[in-house]
Amino acid sequence: MIIFVTAYLLSVPGYKMFIHYLNFGTFTGVTYEKVAYPIQFQTSQGDEVTFSSSNHAYLILDFWNTYCGVCYQDFPKVQDLYDEIKTDQQFSLYSVHCYMGDKGEDFETGQHILTSRNYTFPTLSLSIKNEMLDSLGVKYYPTVLLLDSCNNIIFKGDIKSVTNKIQEIKLIKNK
Repeated sequence: MIIFVTAYLLSVPGYKMFIHYLNFGTFTGVTYEKVAYPIQFQTSQGDEVTFSSSNHAYLILDFWNTYCGVCYQDFPKVQDLYDEIKTDQQFSLYSVHCYMGDKGEDFETGQHILTSRNYTFPTLSLSIKNEMLDSLGVKYYPTVLLLDSCNNIIFKGDIKSVTNKIQEIKLIKNK
């Protein structure tokens, strides 16, 4: 009996780690990937925004699309994280709507969806066909990336795991 209980307890975390690996290419979320070129998005007004290494200490990017139900379920968690860090100079958070032009969407669609649901976190846009998504390793939605001040991806996962990583970073910085 003890063997079965032990196997069950070990299998649940193991299964979660395996699913995380399938979705994000890392068992724990911790990674170190250099981003080869500038990270550029569109604002809801159509302007280009480029993140360079001098823009931030840590950059959180939450990638989602219109047809992702889990993305909508995670928006309250994204809002909570944004509310927690919006005055912290170390962190910047942006929601990145990956729009589908062939479905009539454009750079304004994501902002409209979020404001109609009363979310206040900043929103950027990117065509779902943009090659930058592949270079960042965004294959599934939602995907949340945490980048350091040199634009290296240091964590990849979902909003809950990235929130935990941010808490860890804050604890280390406050020691």
